[in-house]
Amino acid sequence: MLLAGDSAFAQFNHAAFTGSFNGSEPTAAGIIDQGFLCDNPVNLLGYKTFGPFQVSASGTYYISDPGERAARPHPKENPQVTPDPEFDALNAGNWVDVATGVFQDSFNPNEVSENIVGGHNEGGQLFLNADTNYILVVQESCERQVGDFYVVIRGFGTVTGSGFVELPAYTFDDFGLLDPRADLGDGELEYDNSGPLQFPDGTLLYSDAGAFYQSNMKLRVYEGAFDPAQPNLNKIAEFDEVGQFNVESEKTYFLVAQPINALNSGAIYAYVIQGGSTGISINAGLNDAWVSTEAPFQGMFFTVFEALEAIFLAWFTFDSIVPAGPDTATFGAFDQRWVTALGGWEGNLATLTAELTTGGIFNGSDPLGSQTPNYGTITIEFISCNEALVTYDFPSIGLSGSFTATRVLDDNVALCEAMQ
Repeated sequence: MLLAGDSAFAQFNHAAFTGSFNGSEPTAAGIIDQGFLCDNPVNLLGYKTFGPFQVSASGTYYISDPGERAARPHPKENPQVTPDPEFDALNAGNWVDVATGVFQDSFNPNEVSENIVGGHNEGGQLFLNADTNYILVVQESCERQVGDFYVVIRGFGTVTGSGFVELPAYTFDDFGLLDPRADLGDGELEYDNSGPLQFPDGTLLYSDAGAFYQSNMKLRVYEGAFDPAQPNLNKIAEFDEVGQFNVESEKTYFLVAQPINALNSGAIYAYVIQGGSTGISINAGLNDAWVSTEAPFQGMFFTVFEALEAIFLAWFTFDSIVPAGPDTATFGAFDQRWVTALGGWEGNLATLTAELTTGGIFNGSDPLGSQTPNYGTITIEFISCNEALVTYDFPSIGLSGSFTATRVLDDNVALCEAMQ
């Protein structure tokens, strides 16, 4: 999830598309020829679609995958690449290598060459016409992958459409003559200080997106305060091209951008700060039927009430021990169980209080059912729009555990992602 102001329909000079792959995506043949990129290309690769989008003026537009710098290149893409565990551990974060394709009007996963305007691996340029609908397809490159991606489109005109997020203003600027100057470690150079800023708890991924501006910069991250006269004081991270750093919601941070050397003075720069694959924002697009592959013929319904900042759960399951007695049920089965729960959320984690309802009668009120409050606790950690970790604890009967839940159908995944 890009750290930016989201909008379902807006205009941007920089159009950013962001998301993640978790292995549950639909697949299609490669939208670009994988043969010259990969030693052992996979025939079918996961993909996600964005749009439709339009451009305000006909002309050349540049499409780039800044995350490409952070994902380890495949050896066939760069024969000079050798294993580098330190780079992988400290810099790669959760980025994945992707290919991109732009299609006019529609994308046909059964015939990926149909309607294609242009396809790229690391980035490139293509001619787009005004008042024309386009679809962006982001696809895994070479192999099935799990992690984050983002793609940026810029050009002569503005981009309008759905499924975009706007890059924060501080991530796109230039190093100008009026900017302050200081020696932060690479000589006295101009710098831009963005702060104080606050972020949700978690790990943030950084990537320099200035390749198409022929610029190179460094980003230094400071916690609490930034003093250009003491450039190492409070500094928690320093990056050239890619990296990651941890943040806490109650603290403030300063992001200081500076050209890497005098040759980049006056250049336009761009970078992206993105949250890792640690979760999503909870929204009504998660409303659906969810199941565990380990527990067939049972599952849950999630209902998110955004205005109330509450989520309701109905869990349809069976007894924790197969009953030994005779089947005495008249309607339904004697071993069926259902539990409901209600609660709020913070970030991507919902904490619900479960209640047990007993003593009623089918479709009637005599006898009237009763509820046992605080029967247990259920937490739901939403990893993506199609994956959640459910943890339960029913202390009165000593029953606890966790499992991964996914949707029965993925029809509403796109809605959830558009609402991020």
